[in-house]
Amino acid sequence: VMSALADYAFEVKVFSNQFEDDVPNLLSTIRRSYSDFQLLHVKLKKEFPKIGKVPLPEVSGMASTSMMERNLKGYLELLISDEFVCQSN
Repeated sequence: VMSALADYAFEVKVFSNQFEDDVPNLLSTIRRSYSDFQLLHVKLKKEFPKIGKVPLPEVSGMASTSMMERNLKGYLELLISDEFVCQSN
């Protein structure tokens, strides 16, 4: 059974690993539904097969919105740490 979180629009802030005045630089704020993240994952796996090793966080009926946002943030940070993904269009 899918949680109501599956339809929720998650807001995830992604920061670079470069700092300015001891504060990480904000790269982007992403607001998308979980199904958008699923679609992104499927497309990336086709283009970059090793991305399949990076698991997309699953929606759980027990997960809070803030927990899912943290999990999705971690997922995106793993993706952008891959040099081939970062250099692609």
